[in-house]
Amino acid sequence: MQQANKEAPKEVLHWIRATKGEEIHLVPCDEVCYFKAEDKYISLFTRQGTQFNEYLIRTSLKDLLSQLDDELFWQIHRSTIVNVRKVEKVKKDFTGKMHVKIADRQLPVSRACQVLFKGM
Repeated sequence: MQQANKEAPKEVLHWIRATKGEEIHLVPCDEVCYFKAEDKYISLFTRQGTQFNEYLIRTSLKDLLSQLDDELFWQIHRSTIVNVRKVEKVKKDFTGKMHVKIADRQLPVSRACQVLFKGM
């Protein structure tokens, strides 16, 4: 007998409505490198060649994370979510702190989130 109250598959975002200056953009989720929360906004970063583009979205990191594909987007710090397909490498420094490298950006990984990278 099948369970009547099975959870429906999670609906994930494919596009994110973001602003850059006075313009509104629809950014495909697969182009996002990472998100960084600051104050009441989240900065969304994409990369075109060697150049990073920054857009702003107004939502909480918690709400955003609940709408993203959890196989592609991992929260690595209380203020940072990364697209794991854009991560070039993960390394620990001499003090034991872990960082994720996306192009020329080094993003810190909190101690609690380091477990995400243990099996890699």
